[in-house]
Amino acid sequence: MAVPSIVGTHVSHPFVEKISEILMLPDATVYWPHTVSTESLQVKILEGVNKYLAGSSSLEETLIEIQQAVDQAWD
Repeated sequence: MAVPSIVGTHVSHPFVEKISEILMLPDATVYWPHTVSTESLQVKILEGVNKYLAGSSSLEETLIEIQQAVDQAWD
């Protein structure tokens, strides 16, 4: 499953709808894995997103995990 990146595309699935809802928040900041500098960081970000999408991690837990991975990459 992927999040559509084409204007006007509609996918009716609860996970995609939740992601869309979050991305449309006025204060949302979006970092797609391909914009990050290292492959290992990309993997950590994708693992966090996948856990969230699978329902094994809350949004708050996922954001903390991803932020920690980004912070570690910049150290």
